[in-house]
Amino acid sequence: MPDYHYEVTSLPVDETLFYRRADSVQRLRFLVRYAHFAPSTYNSQPWKFRVQQNQIWVYADSSRWLKIADSDKREMYLSLGCAIENLQIAADHYSFKSEIKYFPDPLQPELVAILELYGRESDAQLTDAAMMQAIAIRRICRGHYQREPLQASHWALIESCNSDGVYLFSTRQMPQLRGKIAELTPLAYQVLYSDRAYLRERKQSFTYRQADLQGLRALLRRAVPIALSGNPGKKLGQRDQALIQNAPGLIVLGTQKDSPEMHVKAGRVFQRIGLIASSLGIGTQVHSQILEIPELRSELREYTRRQVYPTMICRIGYSKRKPKPTPRRPLEDVLI
Repeated sequence: MPDYHYEVTSLPVDETLFYRRADSVQRLRFLVRYAHFAPSTYNSQPWKFRVQQNQIWVYADSSRWLKIADSDKREMYLSLGCAIENLQIAADHYSFKSEIKYFPDPLQPELVAILELYGRESDAQLTDAAMMQAIAIRRICRGHYQREPLQASHWALIESCNSDGVYLFSTRQMPQLRGKIAELTPLAYQVLYSDRAYLRERKQSFTYRQADLQGLRALLRRAVPIALSGNPGKKLGQRDQALIQNAPGLIVLGTQKDSPEMHVKAGRVFQRIGLIASSLGIGTQVHSQILEIPELRSELREYTRRQVYPTMICRIGYSKRKPKPTPRRPLEDVLI
């Protein structure tokens, strides 16, 4: 298991550093830092990048794969999709046009994508500038959200984030979805927290910032009573069940095929949702425990009566909290 204790890398990035780099390879390496700010399952950061001429190769770093919590690598590929979405947004911001090939070499299964970048004749950006700015402010917002319902225009922007083969279902479209997710969540926690191997893996991947003593104390105030209860799975399940029941909205992403490529594409959609939400003052938090239990994932799929595979569950709502950035490995550690 790799070391998951990192230093904090600050945002935003100084954009002038890009223009100070005359060498094209150095400019592409500069873009990688935006991909590195993407969210990942349990902050595992399971990616590596190689820059070659006008290409950026994106690899899965299997040494950071959580084999128990993510046995099918679905969450690892979702994380890589988030990084690729950030990378393409940044490329457009700096006036590149890009083409993406997913899993281009069957003999290199860890090569997830190749982005080929070209200069555009026009400096006009294809991506809304708010998306680029949101990379710097996007955070996972835990805890309760405000009870205020989401505005219809905000729902419309979020629900527009479907993609080829990736489908979005929301509690605005399917109100009954909330009850099923709330029902299955405590069951998932009970199963996961009765698995000693799962608990060992979570402990090893747990991250914190030693300098942030106030945040660490707050975390301990929440975690210690649960640990001392003798049944942490039950307590955590009840906690998340309440968060789900009271959230202004829930989103489920599903894929047409249950494949690595579709999971990567779903990760891109999820990151797009997160960036749009952040630009609107909406918080997001993933609740993936149901999907980590194959039987419960199948039950949710049958409940939706859709021929898609549930791939991501997310809670959304307006939040006044401004979480601090999560730690990141040094950029040099993810460049090959």
